[in-house]
Amino acid sequence: MFTNIKGDLLSAFNRDDVVAIAHQVNCKGVMGAGLAKQIKNSYPEVFAQYKMAHDKVDDLLGKIQVIETENDKAVVNMFSQYGYGRDKRYTDYQALQICLIKLRDSFEGAVAIPKFIGCGLAGGDWNKVKNIIKHVYSESDKQLYIYSLK
Repeated sequence: MFTNIKGDLLSAFNRDDVVAIAHQVNCKGVMGAGLAKQIKNSYPEVFAQYKMAHDKVDDLLGKIQVIETENDKAVVNMFSQYGYGRDKRYTDYQALQICLIKLRDSFEGAVAIPKFIGCGLAGGDWNKVKNIIKHVYSESDKQLYIYSLK
């Protein structure tokens, strides 16, 4: 089950039922643009843990990383793009689906993700991503909030 909400993804932490926010990250140890950069600036511990994982683990694609924050919530890094750039599609749809399944199965409370996850800087197609989300959450009673600024 998922619900669309207007607002900034980080504001999801203001909801009592939200236990985690999740976003897509690359496997290159860089959180230099978009939402990843915003999270890096707001939650430096998230970037520190992300960088440590990058330095220690060879194959992160399809994995998730859960980092608890000072507000007793969590930020989830979903490694569903290998590289980064603005010249082609970097979102790996299969890795994103695997990450979403792991996200769904990892939390009892509600989780929030950004609308167009993997579609902005990573070049994914929203219709494909939306179908992946529907597929993963269609049979679940877990709550997923999809946040959009527009």
